[in-house]
Amino acid sequence: MTAAKTSKIFLIALLGLVFAPSAFAAYEISDGSVKELWHLSDTVDASGNGHTLINTGGTFTTGKLGNGVSLNGSSQYLNTTITNIGSGDFTITYWVKHNSFFNYIGHLSTTRGTTGFNAGTQAVAQCVWYTNSTEKIRCGTTTYTSGQWHFVVWKKESGTLKVFVDNVEKGSASDAITYSSTNFDLGSSLANDNSHSEFLNGILDEVVIANRAFSTGEISALYNAGAGQEICTTASCAATTTTSTSTATTTEEQNNFYSLATYVLYLVVGLYSFRFGFRMSHI
Repeated sequence: MTAAKTSKIFLIALLGLVFAPSAFAAYEISDGSVKELWHLSDTVDASGNGHTLINTGGTFTTGKLGNGVSLNGSSQYLNTTITNIGSGDFTITYWVKHNSFFNYIGHLSTTRGTTGFNAGTQAVAQCVWYTNSTEKIRCGTTTYTSGQWHFVVWKKESGTLKVFVDNVEKGSASDAITYSSTNFDLGSSLANDNSHSEFLNGILDEVVIANRAFSTGEISALYNAGAGQEICTTASCAATTTTSTSTATTTEEQNNFYSLATYVLYLVVGLYSFRFGFRMSHI
């Protein structure tokens, strides 16, 4: 066997290793708690609840997971109506990448007032949650880095609101508010008169609103060590999923095992092919 043929065998084996199946396609939460789910490759609400976005100038581009929506920081946003969050538990998750910062930037917001909220940044790159223009939570240190993707989770559970950034809890506060405002913006802040301001200059991806508090295990699975995972529901799941332990018979650990086993198999085949080819080239 020639050296050139040996190189080809090794290259094929190496490509097989590189393109081995990845860990997860999506993370299934099929208990009906996901009320809005925007993958932001388009304006469709993948939860199946029909909350289609109206896109005012945003550009669909490469995001954290597939495509996301890029906004210019001066006039672009997306808008829709959402399910009434109410006074109970909820979880809001999204990925965001900033191109720049200024005093306040709106990531997600409902109409400002006693029943609305604004989630974004304040005092340059600190995460913040406002209700009725009153700051409820502000992360005490710089939270976001320009040009870097961050996974943000706002979770209310048993009357306490918490924020997680990149799977780390950054702040908490008591929260007895009934969030009944349903006019909703992505990428800007909605004022009392529903005008838009404080626009995001950056990219949003994978925006989710659920009517229960996600567990720390679910948050960790969605963060996926920084690689991220899409959420899917029974109506939108991909063929390969990890299933939430709250409804699952298939566990994350099982999927990790199968992915690792596939990786090892490709590695063994690659190394064997290289060794066999090397020996044959010396015959």
